[in-house]
Amino acid sequence: MLLLAAGLAGIMTPQTAAADENGPIGSSGLNYSYTTADKTLTITGSGDMPDFGFLDHQPWDAFQTQIETVTIGAGVTSVGENAFLGCTALKSVTLPAGLQTLGESAFSGCDALTRIELPASLETIGVNALDGGSLTEIKVQTGNTHFEAEDGVLYNKGKTALLHYPCKKPGATFAVPASVTTIEVYAFRECAALENITLPDALETIENFAFSECTALKSVTIPKKVGTIGDFAFQLCTGLKDVTVLWNTPLTIPPGVFAAITPPTGVTLHVPGGTGEAYQGNAVWGELTIEELPWGDFDTGLHWAYDDATHTLTITNPTPGSPKPIPDFADQDKQPWKAYRGDIQKVTIGAGVTSVGQNAFLGCTALKSVTLPAGLKTLGESAFTDCDALTSIELPASLETIGTDALYAGGLTEIKVQTGNTHFEAEDGVLYNKGQTALLLYPRKKPGTTFAVPASVTTIGKYAFTNCAKLATVTLPEGLQTIGENAFEKCRALTHVTIPKSVTTIGKGAFVNCEKLANVTLPADAQLGTIGESAFSGCKRLTSINLPEGLKTIGEGAFAACFELSDLTIPKSVETIEEGVFYQCHALTNVTLPDDGKLTTIGKNAFFRCRSLTNLTIPKSVNTIGEQAFSECSALKSITIPNSVTTIGNGAFANCTALKSVTVLWNTPLTIPPGVFDGITPPTGVTLHVPGGTGEAYRGNAVWGKLTIEELPWGDLSTGLHWAYDDATRTLTISNPNPDSPQPMPDFADFNDQPWKDLRDKKIKTVVIETGVTGIGNEAFANCNVLTSVKLPESGLKTIGEKAFMGCEELTSITIPKSVTTIKEQAFYSCYALGGVTVGWTEAGSIPNLPASAFSYPNGKVLHVPAGTAEIYKAKDEWKKFFIMDGKTAGGNLSTGLHWAYNDETKTLSITGAGEIPDYNDPKEQPWCAFGGMAQTLTLGEGVTKIGKKAFTSFQVLPSITLPKSVAEIGEMAFTSSKSLTNFTVAWKDAGSIPDIQANVFDDVTLGYVKLYVPEGMVDTYKAKNVWKDFDIQETPPTPPTPPTPPTPPTPPTPPTPDPTPRPRKPRPGPVPTPQLPERPSAGTKIGGLTLSATNFTLNGERTFRFTITITPAHAADKRLSVSSSDETVVRVRILPTEETRRGLRAAPDPAVVTIEGTVCGLGKAKIHVKSTDGSDLTATCHVDVRALPTANIEAPATRLYTAAGRLHLTLPTATAVNVYNLTGTLVRTFIAPAGTSSIALSQGVYVVRAGNRAEKVVVD
Repeated sequence: MLLLAAGLAGIMTPQTAAADENGPIGSSGLNYSYTTADKTLTITGSGDMPDFGFLDHQPWDAFQTQIETVTIGAGVTSVGENAFLGCTALKSVTLPAGLQTLGESAFSGCDALTRIELPASLETIGVNALDGGSLTEIKVQTGNTHFEAEDGVLYNKGKTALLHYPCKKPGATFAVPASVTTIEVYAFRECAALENITLPDALETIENFAFSECTALKSVTIPKKVGTIGDFAFQLCTGLKDVTVLWNTPLTIPPGVFAAITPPTGVTLHVPGGTGEAYQGNAVWGELTIEELPWGDFDTGLHWAYDDATHTLTITNPTPGSPKPIPDFADQDKQPWKAYRGDIQKVTIGAGVTSVGQNAFLGCTALKSVTLPAGLKTLGESAFTDCDALTSIELPASLETIGTDALYAGGLTEIKVQTGNTHFEAEDGVLYNKGQTALLLYPRKKPGTTFAVPASVTTIGKYAFTNCAKLATVTLPEGLQTIGENAFEKCRALTHVTIPKSVTTIGKGAFVNCEKLANVTLPADAQLGTIGESAFSGCKRLTSINLPEGLKTIGEGAFAACFELSDLTIPKSVETIEEGVFYQCHALTNVTLPDDGKLTTIGKNAFFRCRSLTNLTIPKSVNTIGEQAFSECSALKSITIPNSVTTIGNGAFANCTALKSVTVLWNTPLTIPPGVFDGITPPTGVTLHVPGGTGEAYRGNAVWGKLTIEELPWGDLSTGLHWAYDDATRTLTISNPNPDSPQPMPDFADFNDQPWKDLRDKKIKTVVIETGVTGIGNEAFANCNVLTSVKLPESGLKTIGEKAFMGCEELTSITIPKSVTTIKEQAFYSCYALGGVTVGWTEAGSIPNLPASAFSYPNGKVLHVPAGTAEIYKAKDEWKKFFIMDGKTAGGNLSTGLHWAYNDETKTLSITGAGEIPDYNDPKEQPWCAFGGMAQTLTLGEGVTKIGKKAFTSFQVLPSITLPKSVAEIGEMAFTSSKSLTNFTVAWKDAGSIPDIQANVFDDVTLGYVKLYVPEGMVDTYKAKNVWKDFDIQETPPTPPTPPTPPTPPTPPTPPTPDPTPRPRKPRPGPVPTPQLPERPSAGTKIGGLTLSATNFTLNGERTFRFTITITPAHAADKRLSVSSSDETVVRVRILPTEETRRGLRAAPDPAVVTIEGTVCGLGKAKIHVKSTDGSDLTATCHVDVRALPTANIEAPATRLYTAAGRLHLTLPTATAVNVYNLTGTLVRTFIAPAGTSSIALSQGVYVVRAGNRAEKVVVD
């Protein structure tokens, strides 16, 4: 201000000075006069003085710096802005009664002015109006209603605002009156002598520049109610060293509050204890040096103080009659006394405190003594957690609530409760609820290693026994229902626990890290419904736990890191295996998941790093396998995933390095993430078994296609039906898992869409459709080339689809149930061997309309209809084209005088009389053509002299023929396509009587496979005859023993329909069951190894070959093996009995060495598979490569019959008709057995078996 006054004096110094001066003040109506003699300026007139700008020339500017006295006369109502600015010599001012306003800076710079009295009429004082640098006091006349003064200091009326403190007022200290709430702008500006100031508790606002340039001010305490500090409030207070504030949360202030104090770190800011970090993080306060006070106030109104001398923390209520709580703290670092936390040894909480807040004394590790006040109602969560020096505590009678972990103090030996408490009680130092139905806390350091929970307890509370490290035995009472969260956490001495039947819930972490807990016993009828998250996690020695039915929830990580848990059965009631339930259970070797349970989800990491788990079948109820569910199960060899699964998470089987087999059941590959099988190298080392017919789709999939795909011989159809192929019986079965909900088979666009297409050409011989199937889809079994038998359900089937059996060239008969209402186009088209069709409709209206294309050549097929209905069928379009039979026989006379007859029971065609069988240009002209696919015996009577052209063409199932010696001529193609022919017996005894025949007589018959039996001594004669020489010529064997003749009943029973199997052009591939040892060994040591004497054969013309298999150990209880060829068109195999000798070589006599013989059948490669049958599942393989055939006929194995394990086993050189009789002579079974080895099941008993010309008595046990 001195600089300003000097500047103004320079500007306004007159060039000449007048002795007296007067004149008007603008147009205001006021006048001024200046008397030089006494240096007095007088203002007269009536009205407001005008305002002047900062550099304006007042009328008296010529002598401005000379004026010592200003007198303003009555009638003047205001002093204008800047009116006397810079009147540096002014010492006295007289203001008139009636003056209402002092304008802004009216007397600013009047540095000689020491005092001023304001009239009673004054209402307004502008900013800086009294900014005189030498003022020592300000007075206000009595009666002023807007202002007042006390001790020379100016206030508003009522003293709620301090307006101006004279800057030269004597004294270094000042206490602002208690009534003041606001310190106005510039109020203490430039009070250079003021060193200390006391601000009242009621103060709310410190305005801009309020203490600016108070250069001697050393300290200030800012009351807690202050909510506003204006900018530059303490600017240039260069002597300021200490500022004390009381806010728990730093007040937001402008950046210039402490401007020009250099450095700001020279000022120490004292803040309430625990708030330092907040102030340090504040942009303005943080520039100062922060120190916390050892006391403070809570927002709730309580006060705390720490006494370092006694290490005592005291919490008090200044107004105990108004009870208040200690607030909650988010964590221990939010405690205001955190700086002293490690030193506090005693806590005293005074009267009027209702609650100890959450985490209030958490981590006060030196705390030994606590005094809680009467009236305390709540101990907050973790209030005294980790106060490990605290050994005892007494809870007041008023206490109602104890938060979780409130008393989790590691040194506690006892807990007491004052008499009269209605919520809690203690017994023997243990804390319970009132009535002891809940055990709340067992002191961590309570003496003793055993404890029996009182019988009244139904709940063990959260953390009740946590860290009771010496407690080895706990007895839980029957009636207990809940074991709370972390109830027994880290009870490291606990070895066994029996969970009572009544327990329904084991809470989260209940037994976590009980490192010695080895056994958990649960009764089978336990009521347990929930095992919480991590309940047994870290129980490193837990080996077993029996989970009861009724359990629904196993929480996340429930058994994680149970390193010795080895065997577990998941109850049917469990719905979800949550995330990480068996995480790192390294010893877990077997997990049983129920097939018929409710399990739907196997969660993320559920079996992560279960390194001993080898096999697992996922039940059909599961729909989700989570991310990394089985990751790093390094011993897992195989897994089966049902088609119910719709989601597999990424990495589900990652790093399962032993995985070799995965079986999936989706007809359409499930879309899965690319990393499901990550870490398995190479992925082709894993065989993916997929439903039959889906291999191509899986190979084209980006993820599944990386594995080696193999199709299973079964699968599910889109309509819900199931199909399965049994290679032992070569049977394809279509079934309905829910037969009470009948479903049709789907239609197939063409036969290559059949899921069994890879089995179609060489495998499927029988199709069985079970009950619950309503329709056979289009092309369902089209082109099943070796299909010979079809069994349809007796009821429920309604539709046989288009081309359903088209091209089944070896199907010989079909029985259509009367439930069928629709047979579509070409259903049985090109079934050339189909000789008999049996139907059951008895009324014309129920007979379905038959498309013209349904059957090929119906006039060459027999239609078996119910007795008495033949005429009905003869009236039906298409049906009438069949040879209709409603009885067991048919026949007629030939034009040549012969008579023919067909017996459907014996499947015999007989021609009798004398004469010739005529020529036929087309097999359809044969009167017996309908029986070509049915007849198994052809009998020509003596007297038949000629067999005409094409007489028996296409008799495809006929196995043997005997010609009388009367036959002198055999016409062209007489026996063409007799594909099942195995034996041909003739009686011509001299060369001249042997008919000369053309090669086409036996077209489409491989004569090398047919034995020609000739009279004794005639072999060489026939070998000299064209065509005849191509047979396998042998002398007629002696007549075999005749089986007992069955009694002839009045009406012979209808024999079971045979299942004829036409002889294939070439032997079909198929497994060869191994003959079993006559006695089943008892259980004992299993086979441990199979060693082959040779694993590879390359054959160039050899007929047979042998190798041995050595079984170890030699004392294995069951040494039986099964052996099969992967392709019987290349090689057939058998196990040689030990006593068998052939060509001078004897099979190995050592029972631990098995000899295998192979017989060459054709060119190509095959694998001989050997497998143990004792349950050890050991296998061995020998590879065979046939590069050249023997020069003579390939030798077929000799006929052999034997029984084992309830089955009749047959080894036959060719397809042969087999009849089985009981000892009364009754025929009990008839069938065509294929070439090679086969078997059928027979019930216990004694039988006579006739196979071709051989009969043998057998016993089935």
